[in-house]
Amino acid sequence: MKSVLMIMIVVCVACNSGNSKKDRKEVFSDETTSKKALPDTIKTLCGFYMGMTEKEIRNYVKNNHDKFYLDNKYRMNILRSKIDDLPYEIHFTLTRGKLTDIIFICEKEWGKIDDIEFKEHYKNIYTRLKGLNEYAAINDLYYKQAQVEWPSAYDGRTINMAEFHVDNNMFYNSFNLNIGQNEETKNYYLIIYFSGSAMASEDPKFRKPLEFDKL
Repeated sequence: MKSVLMIMIVVCVACNSGNSKKDRKEVFSDETTSKKALPDTIKTLCGFYMGMTEKEIRNYVKNNHDKFYLDNKYRMNILRSKIDDLPYEIHFTLTRGKLTDIIFICEKEWGKIDDIEFKEHYKNIYTRLKGLNEYAAINDLYYKQAQVEWPSAYDGRTINMAEFHVDNNMFYNSFNLNIGQNEETKNYYLIIYFSGSAMASEDPKFRKPLEFDKL
């Protein structure tokens, strides 16, 4: 099973910002919208939104049994759903009782980093995130650094592919779209991480993960 702790550490450092070149394919292009106030509700995948309480999350899951499931073969009771028809683990972190961070980890893995299906899935997720909220900026980090749209090799570090910033704060209120590698199988998978408000940086004693014994 993938290490959640490792993923939390590596994705939290994905805080680079900037603008990509404009002469690229639409699905990879950097988009800039008119500056807007931070929305009252920041939507994430699967219908969750920042600021939900534990009760609201559990009630939402309970009322949408067709969207979510548990896999009892694992010791940790992690909520799961399908995104773009592929299975994903969903990891919640609440700060002072409200949702501030959420990670979606794809359970489907690919043996080659340049697998056509993997690339297509990435594009579909990119497009979905792009339309989820109104963003002040979309930063294609990998293209900006490597000048190519997709990596051909992996050096053992999580690859930060893109960031979607809801406002101009480079540390919070943003999705990070990353490629990780399973240390055991050496296969590749997608990580979608949303970093919530500055409240998430408070003392760890105010933060807790949310697990599910039942739906």
